Amino acid sequence: MSESIYKKNVKSHLEAYLPALWLEGFGNIVDLKLTKDPKLKGATDAIFYKVRASTEFVIKFGLNDVPKEKKGYRILKNASKTFAKHLVPLLGETKGIEDEGLNKAILLTPFINSLTLHDIVSNYQRITTKTWILKVYSDYLNELRLLWTKTKKACKLSLKDIYFKRLSSRLQEFKGKKGLNRSANLILKINGKTVKIEEKIKPSIQHKLENFENKVKYSCIIHGDEHPKNILIRRENIGLNEKYWYLIDCGNALEQGDWIFSIAKILHWWKVYFAIENAKKRKDLNGKVEKISNNTLKIEYDENSFRKRIPKICDELYHKTLKFCKQVNKEVFLEPASVWQERLKIALFIILFGAVTRHLDKEKKFAIPFLIGESFRFLEGL
Repeated sequence: MSESIYKKNVKSHLEAYLPALWLEGFGNIVDLKLTKDPKLKGATDAIFYKVRASTEFVIKFGLNDVPKEKKGYRILKNASKTFAKHLVPLLGETKGIEDEGLNKAILLTPFINSLTLHDIVSNYQRITTKTWILKVYSDYLNELRLLWTKTKKACKLSLKDIYFKRLSSRLQEFKGKKGLNRSANLILKINGKTVKIEEKIKPSIQHKLENFENKVKYSCIIHGDEHPKNILIRRENIGLNEKYWYLIDCGNALEQGDWIFSIAKILHWWKVYFAIENAKKRKDLNGKVEKISNNTLKIEYDENSFRKRIPKICDELYHKTLKFCKQVNKEVFLEPASVWQERLKIALFIILFGAVTRHLDKEKKFAIPFLIGESFRFLEGL
């Protein structure tokens, strides 16, 4: 075999091997050059090459967010070896590099050559098959079940802290940013229906949560943000092995969390947020929010048109998740049906309504009427 063929083969090998060596496989070599160095000679006929390589990968940098994510990563990694396989290792972790200085604020991500489960579902007919998606999703749900089962612990969860405080803080933040009277009770008129959120909805939620306190017997470790846009699959694995998925954004991981909150994080995406996320690109979703007094907002949107934007595959994944939820409760958490079902409604409402404050800028405010309107549908039922 000629030297030129050897050189070509060595280059191909390095292009595949170096990302795994340097970046846990989450990167590319975009330019690699081998130059024969006549100054370097051994006692044999071995050839010495100088290697110059350029790499392409994505990192996340944040002095506040990233340390929180790393803490969550360690909670999940230490909880389960099998679940840890679906997490992106910290940059330099496997090489024994200390997580100090600026390295505390740098996080390796898998965005090079990867697609989110949301993106795959959005375009699955051009990318893969529904059968493969269902296999990946089943494996994902099963890993969550194993994590929750392994870390289940008998304790009294503070449902007020998990749910009610979140609702109260997001509500006050929303009123402030919309220029509403913070001390007056907020009234919403949604497609002609009057909703007294602080006078009736909040007290009702508080009362239900207080009744649930002694009926929820267990906590478990949760990721806390398990929606489909945080699940990534490398392009080369799409349509093949269903076990090669990764879960990112561990900043909301809890050692004593509520598994129902995690279920709600998944369900709200398939039922509502899927359409909103896709509309961010198309910019074709229109509704109306009008301030008609210092404590009243008028919300208008086409409910039927919005719901038609949710494809059948999302409905299938939604109902698959609900079935999974029922099975996990039966096998692991043993709650009365009325307790977990009502708590799930509350969680879905709070997650959607709470997301409003993250959509107040010019590019995202189109989503506000849909988030508010659809959030109240969950209080009516699943």
